[in-house]
Amino acid sequence: SDLLLYLDRRCKKRQIATARGALTANPDSHTPAWLIGFASQSGFAEQLAWKTAGQLQAAGLAVRVQPLAEITEQDLRQSRNALFVVSTFGDGEAPDSARGFERALLSRSLPLLELNYAVLALGDRQYQHFCAFAKRLHDWLAAHGGSSLFAPIEVDSGDSASLHQWQQRLETDRKS
Repeated sequence: SDLLLYLDRRCKKRQIATARGALTANPDSHTPAWLIGFASQSGFAEQLAWKTAGQLQAAGLAVRVQPLAEITEQDLRQSRNALFVVSTFGDGEAPDSARGFERALLSRSLPLLELNYAVLALGDRQYQHFCAFAKRLHDWLAAHGGSSLFAPIEVDSGDSASLHQWQQRLETDRKS
């Protein structure tokens, strides 16, 4: 089983590298970039963040992809548009890489009146606290003045219908 886990991680790393490699330098540096933050335990959220970035960039938008761990208060205050692709781990917890972000920022009060955002929540319905970290993030952003572009989209174990809904919503909201 360790071998299967190792092979799965190698496969995800290759998929992330492919998605990341598909991005080009931002087309117009005068356009504020869409911030795409991700929190991943297995690599799937990161892979989806890079795919999302590719979709936005293909539509001519500037993008900046960052792990939640590297997103600062200043990043959130300066961003006009942000997408968060986050998984929930274990019993409703943030992935290991995002625990510092949760402790540092989600406990603070930040004025985010200029921020439009959407959340793609990855989880597993077998757990009692399905997508709990993503819900906490969404609620915190809304409580501090952020405007949700659309309701969080919850994905149960990589459900392709939910992922397709995310892509469709991005397409629709980007045009409006």
